[in-house]
Amino acid sequence: MKLESVGILISMQPFGERDSIARIFTRDYGVLAGMLRGAQVAKKNKPLTGQVGSLSWNARLDSQLGVFHWEASRNLAAPLMSDVGALSFMNSAFALLVALLPEREKYDALWSRTNDMLDSLVLPTTDSKLSTPPRGGVGLPVSGVYSPPGGSRRAKRCGGGQQSINYLSWEIDLLRELGYALDLTRCSNGYNGEHATSINNHGNPTIEDMLIVGESIRIPQKRGREIILNIKEKCSGIALV
Repeated sequence: MKLESVGILISMQPFGERDSIARIFTRDYGVLAGMLRGAQVAKKNKPLTGQVGSLSWNARLDSQLGVFHWEASRNLAAPLMSDVGALSFMNSAFALLVALLPEREKYDALWSRTNDMLDSLVLPTTDSKLSTPPRGGVGLPVSGVYSPPGGSRRAKRCGGGQQSINYLSWEIDLLRELGYALDLTRCSNGYNGEHATSINNHGNPTIEDMLIVGESIRIPQKRGREIILNIKEKCSGIALV
């Protein structure tokens, strides 16, 4: 049996004095596990975690561990050695893929998103693909990130704000692929179970918009206007910071 694809080397464990058991996240077969012969003693083209390349997996039977032939084209980890935060994001992503993904299950969308996330760590940009909402879910807008006291210092140590956003967005995609689809638009206390971003489909609502919404939940216009004016009066003395 022979499988061929391209992938990312996400894990290596020593096996004996010369070989290693590797796990590679592939485009066509998901995570594959196999033996890398002579990986520990190789002096040329040494396999390293974080490499991207082409592979072939060979085994006599489908149930066997199999042996890899690995040809690396580039190393994602090398440019990150001077960025502790970005390197920790990459290692965390690889650990989650190894621990959570079943072997030989294809994940097209997750493969693409993983490549985008890793590229954003190597070449961070504010226009990253991951800052836009993925299909069937919600992205993480830059303006919506909570920044606690000292947050800017932490962000600097942990790879920067945009890198953090890209990584968290990737984690949400991973959970969605595993069946834990998180809909961050839902809110049990919100109007119709949603976070309110508009009133009566208007982002800058008027009193009339509020009255229309009130009528939809059986609040007469006269009572609705009294409520609005009462709230306006009570909030008039509050200073907005």
